[in-house]
Amino acid sequence: MLDMAQTAMTIRMDNDLKVQFDALCDEFGMSTNTAFNIFARTVVRNRRIPFIIEAPSKEETISKGKAASASGLRSPRSGEDQPFYRSSIGFLPRVPEDFTDAKFE
Repeated sequence: MLDMAQTAMTIRMDNDLKVQFDALCDEFGMSTNTAFNIFARTVVRNRRIPFIIEAPSKEETISKGKAASASGLRSPRSGEDQPFYRSSIGFLPRVPEDFTDAKFE
């Protein structure tokens, strides 16, 4: 194996998310550092993010909001219907509940 120089990297994230991520990585039997390295290598190798990040068009958001208002349901702006959530570092993709079944190539 080649001896590659390494560098340190700092990532800012919500404290609760970090605690959850650290615990999950521990369950996987790997360090958080290893998990990020797997992610980075997958992105570089495939030249893409290994999951879809998308947002609905403005028209979809407006029509969903109108439909929800008319039916008495909550607006899609209230949270779970949105593909992103606001964190202390900006907007992050909302991960589906069944994400644990996702396969990374």
